[in-house]
Amino acid sequence: MEKHTIDITPSVSVIGHFRNQAYTHWGALAEYVDNALDSYIKNKERLKQVDSEDYKLRVTIIFDTSNEEIIVRDNAAGISADRLEDAFKTGEPPEDNTGLSEFGVGMKASSTWWSDLWQVTSKAIDEKEERTIQFDIPKIIRTKTEELNFEITPRPAQTHYTVIHLKKISKFPKPSQIKTINEHLASIYRYFINSGELDLVVESNNSKDILSFQLPKTLYAPFYEDTKGPNILWRKEIKFDFTSPSKKNFSVKGYVGILEQMSYKYNGFTLLRRGRVIEGNQGDNSTYKPDFMGPQNGAIYRRLFGELHLDGFEVAYDKGQFIVDTFFDQFITILKETLEEDKDMPILLQADKHAARATKKQIKKAAEEAVKNVSKIDKKDIQGDLLIVKTDSEESRDIKIADKDKTYWETFNLNFKGAMWTVFVECSYDESITALFEVGTHFLPNDKRSPNTVGIRLSLVHEYMTNFAGTDKKTIQAVLRIIVSMGLTEALYEELGNQEFSANSFRQSMNDLLSKSLSKIK
Repeated sequence: MEKHTIDITPSVSVIGHFRNQAYTHWGALAEYVDNALDSYIKNKERLKQVDSEDYKLRVTIIFDTSNEEIIVRDNAAGISADRLEDAFKTGEPPEDNTGLSEFGVGMKASSTWWSDLWQVTSKAIDEKEERTIQFDIPKIIRTKTEELNFEITPRPAQTHYTVIHLKKISKFPKPSQIKTINEHLASIYRYFINSGELDLVVESNNSKDILSFQLPKTLYAPFYEDTKGPNILWRKEIKFDFTSPSKKNFSVKGYVGILEQMSYKYNGFTLLRRGRVIEGNQGDNSTYKPDFMGPQNGAIYRRLFGELHLDGFEVAYDKGQFIVDTFFDQFITILKETLEEDKDMPILLQADKHAARATKKQIKKAAEEAVKNVSKIDKKDIQGDLLIVKTDSEESRDIKIADKDKTYWETFNLNFKGAMWTVFVECSYDESITALFEVGTHFLPNDKRSPNTVGIRLSLVHEYMTNFAGTDKKTIQAVLRIIVSMGLTEALYEELGNQEFSANSFRQSMNDLLSKSLSKIK
Protein backbone atom coordinates (compact mmCIF):
# COMPACT_ATOMS: atom_id res chain seq x y z
CA MET A 1 0.00 0.00 0.00
CA GLU A 2 1.60 3.24 -1.17
CA LYS A 3 0.97 6.78 0.07
CA HIS A 4 0.75 9.81 -2.20
CA THR A 5 -0.42 13.41 -1.85
CA ILE A 6 -3.11 15.40 -3.58
CA ASP A 7 -3.65 19.17 -3.81
CA ILE A 8 -7.07 20.17 -2.41
CA THR A 9 -6.85 23.96 -2.74
CA PRO A 10 -8.90 26.14 -2.74
CA SER A 11 -11.00 23.85 -0.52
CA VAL A 12 -9.33 25.10 2.66
CA SER A 13 -10.83 28.57 2.38
CA VAL A 14 -14.40 27.48 1.69
CA ILE A 15 -14.80 23.94 3.01
CA GLY A 16 -15.99 25.05 6.45
CA HIS A 17 -18.93 26.89 4.92
CA PHE A 18 -20.37 23.66 3.51
CA ARG A 19 -21.53 22.68 7.00
CA ASN A 20 -24.20 25.39 6.77
CA GLN A 21 -25.53 24.48 3.33
CA ALA A 22 -29.33 24.45 3.01
CA TYR A 23 -29.36 20.75 2.15
CA THR A 24 -32.07 18.23 2.89
CA HIS A 25 -31.09 14.66 3.72
CA TRP A 26 -32.19 13.47 0.28
CA GLY A 27 -30.63 16.45 -1.48
CA ALA A 28 -27.24 15.73 0.07
CA LEU A 29 -27.44 12.02 -0.80
CA ALA A 30 -28.50 12.89 -4.35
CA GLU A 31 -25.06 14.36 -5.02
CA TYR A 32 -23.52 10.89 -4.80
CA VAL A 33 -26.19 9.36 -7.05
CA ASP A 34 -25.60 12.16 -9.58
CA ASN A 35 -21.88 11.38 -9.71
CA ALA A 36 -22.53 7.66 -10.15
CA LEU A 37 -25.02 8.29 -12.94
CA ASP A 38 -22.68 10.72 -14.66
CA SER A 39 -19.86 8.16 -14.56
CA TYR A 40 -22.18 5.43 -15.85
CA ILE A 41 -23.57 7.49 -18.74
CA LYS A 42 -20.12 8.60 -19.93
CA ASN A 43 -18.68 5.07 -19.70
CA LYS A 44 -21.74 2.94 -20.49
CA GLU A 45 -20.26 1.22 -23.54
CA ARG A 46 -17.05 0.21 -21.76
CA LEU A 47 -18.91 -0.96 -18.64
CA LYS A 48 -21.02 -3.30 -20.76
CA GLN A 49 -17.90 -4.61 -22.52
CA VAL A 50 -16.13 -5.38 -19.24
CA ASP A 51 -19.12 -6.82 -17.35
CA SER A 52 -21.74 -7.89 -19.88
CA GLU A 53 -24.65 -6.48 -21.83
CA ASP A 54 -26.73 -7.17 -18.71
CA TYR A 55 -24.70 -4.65 -16.70
CA LYS A 56 -26.88 -2.27 -14.69
CA LEU A 57 -25.87 0.67 -12.54
CA ARG A 58 -26.47 0.01 -8.86
CA VAL A 59 -26.15 2.60 -6.12
CA THR A 60 -26.53 1.36 -2.55
CA ILE A 61 -27.02 3.68 0.42
CA ILE A 62 -26.42 2.01 3.80
CA PHE A 63 -27.63 3.66 7.01
CA ASP A 64 -25.56 2.10 9.80
CA THR A 65 -27.86 3.08 12.66
CA SER A 66 -25.79 1.42 15.38
CA ASN A 67 -22.70 3.49 14.56
CA GLU A 68 -24.54 6.43 13.01
CA GLU A 69 -22.53 6.20 9.81
CA ILE A 70 -23.54 6.21 6.14
CA ILE A 71 -21.92 4.27 3.32
CA VAL A 72 -22.71 4.99 -0.34
CA ARG A 73 -21.47 2.39 -2.81
CA ASP A 74 -21.78 2.30 -6.62
CA ASN A 75 -20.57 0.08 -9.45
CA ALA A 76 -19.99 2.89 -11.95
CA ALA A 77 -16.66 3.51 -13.70
CA GLY A 78 -14.83 5.02 -10.71
CA ILE A 79 -12.65 8.14 -10.45
CA SER A 80 -9.79 7.89 -12.94
CA ALA A 81 -6.21 8.97 -12.18
CA ASP A 82 -6.41 11.97 -14.50
CA ARG A 83 -9.56 13.20 -12.73
CA LEU A 84 -8.48 12.48 -9.16
CA GLU A 85 -7.10 15.88 -8.21
CA ASP A 86 -9.91 17.85 -9.86
CA ALA A 87 -12.47 15.58 -8.19
CA PHE A 88 -11.33 16.76 -4.76
CA LYS A 89 -10.87 20.43 -5.57
CA THR A 90 -13.89 22.59 -4.83
CA GLY A 91 -15.41 24.32 -7.83
CA GLU A 92 -13.29 22.43 -10.37
CA PRO A 93 -15.88 21.09 -12.83
CA PRO A 94 -15.12 18.11 -15.08
CA GLU A 95 -13.93 18.80 -18.59
CA ASP A 96 -17.23 17.41 -19.86
CA ASN A 97 -19.86 19.08 -17.68
CA THR A 98 -22.86 18.25 -19.87
CA GLY A 99 -23.95 15.46 -17.52
CA LEU A 100 -25.13 15.29 -13.93
CA SER A 101 -21.68 16.10 -12.55
CA GLU A 102 -21.16 19.66 -13.71
CA PHE A 103 -20.18 22.16 -11.01
CA GLY A 104 -17.33 20.41 -9.18
CA VAL A 105 -18.93 21.03 -5.78
CA GLY A 106 -21.46 18.31 -4.95
CA MET A 107 -19.47 15.48 -3.36
CA LYS A 108 -17.33 17.81 -1.24
CA ALA A 109 -20.22 20.02 -0.15
CA SER A 110 -22.61 17.19 0.75
CA SER A 111 -19.95 15.10 2.53
CA THR A 112 -18.88 18.04 4.67
CA TRP A 113 -22.53 18.89 5.38
CA TRP A 114 -23.04 15.35 6.64
CA SER A 115 -19.80 14.67 8.43
CA ASP A 116 -16.59 15.96 10.01
CA LEU A 117 -14.77 12.83 8.91
CA TRP A 118 -15.37 11.25 5.52
CA GLN A 119 -13.50 8.95 3.22
CA VAL A 120 -13.65 8.12 -0.49
CA THR A 121 -12.35 4.87 -1.98
CA SER A 122 -12.50 4.55 -5.75
CA LYS A 123 -11.28 2.08 -8.35
CA ALA A 124 -11.48 3.25 -11.98
CA ILE A 125 -12.25 0.82 -14.78
CA ASP A 126 -9.17 -0.34 -16.75
CA GLU A 127 -6.80 0.94 -14.04
CA LYS A 128 -4.90 -1.30 -11.62
CA GLU A 129 -4.99 0.92 -8.53
CA GLU A 130 -7.59 1.58 -5.87
CA ARG A 131 -7.24 5.03 -4.28
CA THR A 132 -8.43 6.05 -0.80
CA ILE A 133 -8.47 9.60 0.55
CA GLN A 134 -9.79 10.81 3.91
CA PHE A 135 -11.04 14.29 4.87
CA ASP A 136 -10.78 15.26 8.55
CA ILE A 137 -12.57 18.60 8.30
CA PRO A 138 -11.70 20.13 11.72
CA LYS A 139 -8.04 19.22 11.20
CA ILE A 140 -7.95 20.63 7.65
CA ILE A 141 -9.41 23.92 8.87
CA ARG A 142 -7.21 24.08 11.95
CA THR A 143 -3.94 23.36 10.13
CA LYS A 144 -4.95 25.08 6.87
CA THR A 145 -3.95 21.95 5.02
CA GLU A 146 -3.57 22.30 1.26
CA GLU A 147 -2.46 18.73 0.53
CA LEU A 148 -3.81 15.40 1.70
CA ASN A 149 -2.28 11.95 1.65
CA PHE A 150 -4.05 9.20 -0.24
CA GLU A 151 -3.37 5.48 -0.32
CA ILE A 152 -2.97 3.24 -3.35
CA THR A 153 -3.81 -0.47 -3.29
CA PRO A 154 -3.33 -2.82 -6.28
CA ARG A 155 -6.59 -4.16 -7.74
CA PRO A 156 -7.59 -6.06 -10.91
CA ALA A 157 -8.01 -3.75 -13.91
CA GLN A 158 -11.56 -4.81 -14.68
CA THR A 159 -12.99 -3.96 -11.25
CA HIS A 160 -14.75 -0.62 -10.89
CA TYR A 161 -16.51 1.10 -7.98
CA THR A 162 -16.64 4.06 -5.63
CA VAL A 163 -17.38 3.87 -1.90
CA ILE A 164 -18.03 6.94 0.24
CA HIS A 165 -17.92 6.44 3.99
CA LEU A 166 -19.39 9.21 6.17
CA LYS A 167 -18.34 9.07 9.84
CA LYS A 168 -18.96 11.34 12.85
CA ILE A 169 -22.28 12.40 11.36
CA SER A 170 -24.01 15.30 13.08
CA LYS A 171 -27.23 15.05 11.06
CA PHE A 172 -27.92 11.31 11.08
CA PRO A 173 -31.58 10.77 10.11
CA LYS A 174 -34.07 9.25 12.49
CA PRO A 175 -35.68 5.94 11.47
CA SER A 176 -38.92 7.76 10.68
CA GLN A 177 -37.04 10.08 8.31
CA ILE A 178 -35.49 7.30 6.24
CA LYS A 179 -38.86 6.46 4.64
CA THR A 180 -39.20 10.09 3.55
CA ILE A 181 -35.65 10.04 2.17
CA ASN A 182 -36.53 6.93 0.14
CA GLU A 183 -39.65 8.55 -1.31
CA HIS A 184 -37.77 11.65 -2.38
CA LEU A 185 -34.85 9.80 -3.92
CA ALA A 186 -37.24 7.54 -5.84
CA SER A 187 -39.01 10.63 -7.17
CA ILE A 188 -35.78 12.47 -8.10
CA TYR A 189 -34.43 9.51 -10.08
CA ARG A 190 -37.76 8.23 -11.43
CA TYR A 191 -36.61 8.51 -15.05
CA PHE A 192 -33.54 6.30 -14.59
CA ILE A 193 -35.37 3.88 -12.26
CA ASN A 194 -38.38 3.42 -14.54
CA SER A 195 -36.21 3.15 -17.67
CA GLY A 196 -34.43 0.19 -16.08
CA GLU A 197 -31.00 1.85 -16.02
CA LEU A 198 -30.67 2.29 -12.26
CA ASP A 199 -31.16 0.15 -9.19
CA LEU A 200 -31.24 2.53 -6.23
CA VAL A 201 -31.02 0.52 -3.01
CA VAL A 202 -31.39 1.68 0.59
CA GLU A 203 -30.35 -0.56 3.50
CA SER A 204 -31.24 0.21 7.10
CA ASN A 205 -31.89 -1.87 10.23
CA ASN A 206 -31.46 -5.18 8.39
CA SER A 207 -33.94 -4.16 5.70
CA LYS A 208 -33.20 -3.62 2.02
CA ASP A 209 -35.43 -1.56 -0.28
CA ILE A 210 -34.98 -1.31 -4.04
CA LEU A 211 -36.64 2.03 -4.69
CA SER A 212 -39.46 2.36 -7.20
CA PHE A 213 -41.65 5.19 -8.37
CA GLN A 214 -45.24 5.20 -9.56
CA LEU A 215 -46.98 8.18 -11.13
CA PRO A 216 -50.46 9.20 -9.96
CA LYS A 217 -53.34 8.03 -12.15
CA THR A 218 -54.39 10.13 -15.12
CA LEU A 219 -58.07 10.96 -15.65
CA TYR A 220 -59.82 8.58 -18.08
CA ALA A 221 -63.26 10.05 -18.65
CA PRO A 222 -65.53 11.59 -21.30
CA PHE A 223 -65.36 15.25 -22.28
CA TYR A 224 -67.31 17.21 -19.68
CA GLU A 225 -69.89 18.41 -22.25
CA ASP A 226 -70.60 14.85 -23.41
CA THR A 227 -70.76 12.69 -20.28
CA LYS A 228 -72.24 9.79 -22.29
CA GLY A 229 -69.42 9.96 -24.85
CA PRO A 230 -66.28 7.81 -25.07
CA ASN A 231 -63.66 7.87 -22.33
CA ILE A 232 -60.53 9.88 -23.11
CA LEU A 233 -57.11 9.60 -21.49
CA TRP A 234 -56.51 13.24 -20.53
CA ARG A 235 -52.80 13.42 -21.22
CA LYS A 236 -51.20 15.72 -23.78
CA GLU A 237 -47.69 15.20 -25.10
CA ILE A 238 -45.59 18.40 -25.03
CA LYS A 239 -42.68 19.18 -27.33
CA PHE A 240 -41.39 22.58 -28.43
CA ASP A 241 -38.13 24.49 -28.96
CA PHE A 242 -37.09 28.11 -29.08
CA THR A 243 -33.87 30.08 -29.52
CA SER A 244 -32.55 33.09 -27.63
CA PRO A 245 -31.31 36.22 -29.42
CA SER A 246 -27.76 34.96 -28.77
CA LYS A 247 -28.63 31.71 -30.61
CA LYS A 248 -28.81 29.57 -27.47
CA ASN A 249 -31.22 26.68 -27.95
CA PHE A 250 -33.89 25.65 -25.46
CA SER A 251 -36.15 22.61 -25.69
CA VAL A 252 -39.07 21.28 -23.65
CA LYS A 253 -40.63 17.84 -23.89
CA GLY A 254 -42.87 15.73 -21.69
CA TYR A 255 -46.57 15.66 -20.96
CA VAL A 256 -49.36 17.49 -19.16
CA GLY A 257 -52.33 15.61 -17.76
CA ILE A 258 -55.33 15.75 -15.47
CA LEU A 259 -55.26 13.86 -12.18
CA GLU A 260 -57.90 11.17 -11.70
CA GLN A 261 -58.57 12.64 -8.25
CA MET A 262 -58.07 16.26 -7.20
CA SER A 263 -54.99 16.62 -5.03
CA TYR A 264 -52.79 19.16 -3.32
CA LYS A 265 -50.12 16.46 -2.97
CA TYR A 266 -49.64 15.36 -6.58
CA ASN A 267 -50.77 18.40 -8.56
CA GLY A 268 -48.37 20.70 -10.39
CA PHE A 269 -45.43 20.10 -12.71
CA THR A 270 -42.28 18.10 -12.12
CA LEU A 271 -39.40 19.75 -13.96
CA LEU A 272 -36.45 17.57 -14.99
CA ARG A 273 -33.07 18.27 -16.54
CA ARG A 274 -30.77 15.62 -17.94
CA GLY A 275 -33.15 12.96 -16.62
CA ARG A 276 -33.05 14.19 -13.02
CA VAL A 277 -35.81 15.98 -11.13
CA ILE A 278 -34.83 19.57 -10.33
CA GLU A 279 -38.16 20.90 -9.07
CA GLY A 280 -41.25 19.02 -8.09
CA ASN A 281 -40.83 15.96 -5.93
CA GLN A 282 -44.37 14.66 -6.16
CA GLY A 283 -45.74 13.96 -2.74
CA ASP A 284 -44.23 16.86 -0.81
CA ASN A 285 -46.15 19.71 -2.49
CA SER A 286 -42.98 21.12 -4.09
CA THR A 287 -44.11 20.72 -7.68
CA TYR A 288 -43.93 23.81 -9.88
CA LYS A 289 -47.25 25.60 -10.15
CA PRO A 290 -47.33 28.44 -12.71
CA ASP A 291 -49.83 31.26 -12.40
CA PHE A 292 -52.03 29.90 -15.22
CA MET A 293 -53.08 27.05 -12.90
CA GLY A 294 -55.28 29.61 -11.14
CA PRO A 295 -56.20 29.98 -7.46
CA GLN A 296 -55.31 27.25 -4.98
CA ASN A 297 -58.93 26.31 -4.35
CA GLY A 298 -59.68 26.08 -8.07
CA ALA A 299 -60.23 22.88 -10.05
CA ILE A 300 -57.38 23.49 -12.51
CA TYR A 301 -54.90 24.06 -9.68
CA ARG A 302 -55.89 20.80 -7.98
CA ARG A 303 -56.14 18.67 -11.13
CA LEU A 304 -53.33 19.68 -13.49
CA PHE A 305 -50.04 17.78 -13.34
CA GLY A 306 -47.22 16.69 -15.61
CA GLU A 307 -43.56 15.96 -16.22
CA LEU A 308 -41.45 18.27 -18.36
CA HIS A 309 -37.82 17.74 -19.39
CA LEU A 310 -36.05 21.08 -19.89
CA ASP A 311 -32.84 21.36 -21.89
CA GLY A 312 -30.68 24.47 -22.11
CA PHE A 313 -32.03 26.09 -18.95
CA GLU A 314 -29.75 27.06 -16.05
CA VAL A 315 -30.03 25.54 -12.57
CA ALA A 316 -28.68 26.47 -9.15
CA TYR A 317 -25.42 24.73 -8.25
CA ASP A 318 -27.21 22.52 -5.68
CA LYS A 319 -29.65 21.46 -8.46
CA GLY A 320 -32.59 22.39 -6.26
CA GLN A 321 -34.25 24.82 -8.66
CA PHE A 322 -34.17 26.34 -12.11
CA ILE A 323 -32.91 29.89 -12.50
CA VAL A 324 -35.98 31.98 -13.29
CA ASP A 325 -34.99 34.35 -16.07
CA THR A 326 -36.54 35.65 -19.32
CA PHE A 327 -36.00 32.27 -21.01
CA PHE A 328 -37.74 30.38 -18.21
CA ASP A 329 -40.62 32.86 -18.40
CA GLN A 330 -40.79 32.30 -22.15
CA PHE A 331 -41.07 28.55 -21.58
CA ILE A 332 -44.08 29.08 -19.27
CA THR A 333 -45.73 31.42 -21.80
CA ILE A 334 -45.35 28.92 -24.64
CA LEU A 335 -46.60 26.08 -22.43
CA LYS A 336 -49.73 28.04 -21.49
CA GLU A 337 -50.43 28.94 -25.12
CA THR A 338 -49.90 25.33 -26.21
CA LEU A 339 -52.49 24.10 -23.71
CA GLU A 340 -55.00 26.86 -24.45
CA GLU A 341 -54.85 26.51 -28.23
CA ASP A 342 -55.34 22.76 -28.48
CA LYS A 343 -59.02 22.26 -29.31
CA ASP A 344 -58.67 18.49 -29.78
CA MET A 345 -57.30 17.99 -26.25
CA PRO A 346 -58.65 20.94 -24.20
CA ILE A 347 -56.75 20.05 -21.04
CA LEU A 348 -57.36 23.30 -19.14
CA LEU A 349 -61.08 23.38 -19.95
CA GLN A 350 -61.59 19.75 -18.96
CA ALA A 351 -59.59 20.23 -15.74
CA ASP A 352 -61.83 23.14 -14.84
CA LYS A 353 -65.21 21.62 -15.75
CA HIS A 354 -64.88 17.88 -15.18
CA ALA A 355 -67.04 16.57 -12.37
CA ALA A 356 -65.39 13.50 -10.90
CA ARG A 357 -67.73 10.58 -10.45
CA ALA A 358 -67.19 8.88 -7.15
CA THR A 359 -66.92 5.11 -6.77
CA LYS A 360 -69.92 3.15 -5.51
CA LYS A 361 -68.04 2.43 -2.29
CA GLN A 362 -67.43 6.14 -1.70
CA ILE A 363 -71.06 6.99 -2.47
CA LYS A 364 -72.34 4.25 -0.18
CA LYS A 365 -70.24 5.52 2.71
CA ALA A 366 -71.37 9.12 2.12
CA ALA A 367 -75.01 7.98 1.94
CA GLU A 368 -74.82 6.15 5.25
CA GLU A 369 -73.20 9.05 7.08
CA ALA A 370 -75.60 11.65 5.65
CA VAL A 371 -78.74 9.64 6.50
CA LYS A 372 -77.52 8.78 9.99
CA ASN A 373 -76.77 12.43 10.68
CA VAL A 374 -80.12 13.72 9.41
CA SER A 375 -82.03 11.06 11.35
CA LYS A 376 -80.64 12.56 14.57
CA ILE A 377 -82.65 15.79 14.27
CA ASP A 378 -84.58 16.81 17.36
CA LYS A 379 -88.02 15.21 16.95
CA LYS A 380 -89.53 17.19 19.79
CA ASP A 381 -88.63 20.56 18.33
CA ILE A 382 -89.79 19.76 14.84
CA GLN A 383 -93.53 19.94 15.57
CA GLY A 384 -93.24 23.56 16.61
CA ASP A 385 -91.34 24.59 13.53
CA LEU A 386 -94.10 24.20 10.96
CA LEU A 387 -96.58 26.79 9.75
CA ILE A 388 -99.46 24.54 8.72
CA VAL A 389 -101.32 25.24 5.49
CA LYS A 390 -102.95 23.02 2.85
CA THR A 391 -101.73 21.67 -0.47
CA ASP A 392 -103.47 19.32 -2.87
CA SER A 393 -102.17 15.80 -2.53
CA GLU A 394 -100.22 14.27 -5.37
CA GLU A 395 -101.54 11.04 -6.82
CA SER A 396 -99.42 8.06 -6.02
CA ARG A 397 -97.12 7.03 -8.82
CA ASP A 398 -95.86 3.53 -9.52
CA ILE A 399 -92.17 4.37 -9.30
CA LYS A 400 -89.43 1.77 -9.07
CA ILE A 401 -88.26 0.91 -5.58
CA ALA A 402 -84.50 1.39 -5.32
CA ASP A 403 -82.27 -1.67 -5.45
CA LYS A 404 -81.74 -2.59 -1.79
CA ASP A 405 -78.02 -3.06 -2.46
CA LYS A 406 -77.78 0.47 -3.83
CA THR A 407 -79.50 2.46 -1.15
CA TYR A 408 -79.26 3.32 2.52
CA TRP A 409 -82.16 4.45 4.66
CA GLU A 410 -83.18 5.01 8.23
CA THR A 411 -86.43 5.95 9.94
CA PHE A 412 -87.32 8.17 12.80
CA ASN A 413 -90.61 8.93 14.54
CA LEU A 414 -92.00 12.26 15.62
CA ASN A 415 -95.16 13.30 17.41
CA PHE A 416 -97.06 16.10 15.72
CA LYS A 417 -100.41 17.45 16.94
CA GLY A 418 -101.06 14.25 18.89
CA ALA A 419 -100.29 11.96 15.95
CA MET A 420 -97.21 9.80 15.53
CA TRP A 421 -95.40 10.22 12.19
CA THR A 422 -92.86 7.86 10.69
CA VAL A 423 -90.28 9.46 8.41
CA PHE A 424 -88.19 7.36 5.99
CA VAL A 425 -84.99 9.14 4.89
CA GLU A 426 -83.19 7.42 2.02
CA CYS A 427 -80.04 8.09 -0.01
CA SER A 428 -79.90 6.05 -3.21
CA TYR A 429 -77.03 5.31 -5.59
CA ASP A 430 -79.20 3.22 -7.92
CA GLU A 431 -78.68 4.69 -11.41
CA SER A 432 -82.14 3.51 -12.53
CA ILE A 433 -83.66 6.15 -10.23
CA THR A 434 -83.91 9.21 -12.48
CA ALA A 435 -85.38 11.85 -10.13
CA LEU A 436 -83.05 14.01 -8.03
CA PHE A 437 -85.39 13.74 -5.03
CA GLU A 438 -88.84 12.39 -4.22
CA VAL A 439 -91.32 12.90 -1.41
CA GLY A 440 -94.26 10.66 -0.51
CA THR A 441 -94.94 6.98 0.01
CA HIS A 442 -95.09 5.87 -3.64
CA PHE A 443 -91.46 4.65 -3.68
CA LEU A 444 -91.65 2.84 -0.32
CA PRO A 445 -92.18 -0.93 -0.14
CA ASN A 446 -95.89 -1.79 0.16
CA ASP A 447 -95.56 -2.97 3.74
CA LYS A 448 -94.16 0.42 4.71
CA ARG A 449 -96.96 2.51 3.24
CA SER A 450 -99.42 3.66 5.89
CA PRO A 451 -101.15 6.81 7.15
CA ASN A 452 -98.87 9.33 8.81
CA THR A 453 -95.86 7.99 6.92
CA VAL A 454 -93.66 10.00 4.59
CA GLY A 455 -90.70 8.93 2.52
CA ILE A 456 -87.91 11.26 1.45
CA ARG A 457 -85.40 10.04 -1.13
CA LEU A 458 -82.29 11.69 -2.58
CA SER A 459 -80.32 10.25 -5.52
CA LEU A 460 -76.59 10.64 -5.02
CA VAL A 461 -75.85 9.57 -8.60
CA HIS A 462 -78.10 12.18 -10.20
CA GLU A 463 -76.12 14.54 -12.44
CA TYR A 464 -76.87 17.46 -10.13
CA MET A 465 -75.32 15.68 -7.13
CA THR A 466 -72.29 14.31 -8.99
CA ASN A 467 -71.56 17.78 -10.37
CA PHE A 468 -71.97 19.75 -7.16
CA ALA A 469 -71.66 17.33 -4.23
CA GLY A 470 -69.79 14.16 -5.15
CA THR A 471 -69.11 12.43 -1.84
CA ASP A 472 -68.70 15.58 0.23
CA LYS A 473 -70.52 14.78 3.46
CA LYS A 474 -71.49 18.30 4.41
CA THR A 475 -72.88 19.11 0.97
CA ILE A 476 -74.97 15.91 0.91
CA GLN A 477 -76.31 16.63 4.39
CA ALA A 478 -77.20 20.19 3.40
CA VAL A 479 -79.17 19.05 0.35
CA LEU A 480 -80.82 16.21 2.26
CA ARG A 481 -81.97 18.52 5.07
CA ILE A 482 -83.57 20.90 2.56
CA ILE A 483 -85.44 17.98 1.02
CA VAL A 484 -86.50 16.70 4.45
CA SER A 485 -87.96 20.11 5.26
CA MET A 486 -89.83 20.12 1.97
CA GLY A 487 -91.10 16.57 2.47
CA LEU A 488 -92.39 17.15 5.99
CA THR A 489 -94.13 20.35 4.96
CA GLU A 490 -95.73 18.72 1.94
CA ALA A 491 -96.88 15.64 3.87
CA LEU A 492 -98.48 17.69 6.61
CA TYR A 493 -100.28 19.92 4.09
CA GLU A 494 -101.81 16.85 2.48
CA GLU A 495 -102.90 15.48 5.86
CA LEU A 496 -104.78 18.67 6.72
CA GLY A 497 -107.17 18.45 3.79
CA ASN A 498 -108.68 21.54 2.16
CA GLN A 499 -107.35 24.41 4.23
CA GLU A 500 -106.11 27.35 2.21
CA PHE A 501 -102.40 27.68 1.52
CA SER A 502 -100.01 29.85 -0.45
CA ALA A 503 -96.54 29.42 -1.94
CA ASN A 504 -95.35 31.95 0.61
CA SER A 505 -96.61 29.91 3.57
CA PHE A 506 -95.06 26.74 2.11
CA ARG A 507 -91.72 28.53 1.82
CA GLN A 508 -92.06 29.92 5.32
CA SER A 509 -92.67 26.45 6.71
CA MET A 510 -89.46 25.23 5.11
CA ASN A 511 -87.59 28.26 6.46
CA ASP A 512 -88.87 27.54 9.96
CA LEU A 513 -87.66 23.96 9.85
CA LEU A 514 -84.29 24.86 8.36
CA SER A 515 -83.80 27.70 10.83
CA LYS A 516 -84.57 25.54 13.83
CA SER A 517 -84.62 21.75 14.01
CA LEU A 518 -82.79 21.00 10.77
CA SER A 519 -80.06 23.56 11.35
CA LYS A 520 -78.76 21.74 14.40
CA ILE A 521 -75.75 19.44 14.09
CA LYS A 522 -75.71 16.38 16.30
